[in-house]
Amino acid sequence: MTKKKLKFKTMERSLKKKKCMMDLTASFGAGITLITILIPYLSDRDLLTLCLCCKDFSFLADVVIKRNFGNELIVYLRGRGLTAISPRIGILSNVQKLNLAMNKLATLPESIGNLSSLVSLDLSMNELTAFPESLGKLSGLKYLFAASNKLTTLHESIGKLSNLSSLYLARNQLTTIPVSIEKMTALCGLDLRANELVALPESIGQLSRLQTILLCKNKLTRLPETIVHIENIKELYLSENPLLVLSENIKNWISSRTNCEIIF
Repeated sequence: MTKKKLKFKTMERSLKKKKCMMDLTASFGAGITLITILIPYLSDRDLLTLCLCCKDFSFLADVVIKRNFGNELIVYLRGRGLTAISPRIGILSNVQKLNLAMNKLATLPESIGNLSSLVSLDLSMNELTAFPESLGKLSGLKYLFAASNKLTTLHESIGKLSNLSSLYLARNQLTTIPVSIEKMTALCGLDLRANELVALPESIGQLSRLQTILLCKNKLTRLPETIVHIENIKELYLSENPLLVLSENIKNWISSRTNCEIIF
């Protein structure tokens, strides 16, 4: 092996040991030229991490497009102090799991809707006030984690996530849930704890597969009558809400749920 190749191999091993690719140029006292040279030596995951973290994402974008990635890609950027994600993220159409939790993201680019292979998206513990409308284009998404943000509203397009199984939105500032939730027919788990909800839409009764509904620490004064249509419910948590009156219909439904844990 030549000295040049040995040098690159040594750098490659060093790169893989680093948790944050943002430190790349500082660590080696090099610039974009060196990073470009090292691209053939980086694993798929390292290259994707570099592309998402790098301030100048665009210079690597064309290389990423041409790179032949494997069938499953997981991009893990939890706790990296990121304040923004480049719009060029949309080119990563093969990514199946994207973890952006514990950062400082206030917005997401609309291009995130181009991640057509995405199955799991973790946005927990950021500073998001809203999702981009394009989120509804992620038709294959099954798991959406967005607890502990600053969400005040949900766009109607979220109803297009027809394959979503679990939706975690605890500890936000939501006051309403869009009627379009009725289209999320694959939903099994819904976590809305610690929000500002005063009511739930009647359309929630269309979610026949729901097994877990967590509604603790909201401002609910009533439940929609249609909730009695959710026959597969196993957990319903309602504590710390100013619930005033439950209709006789709902009371009968609750009493008939012998295999369901209901907490007021």
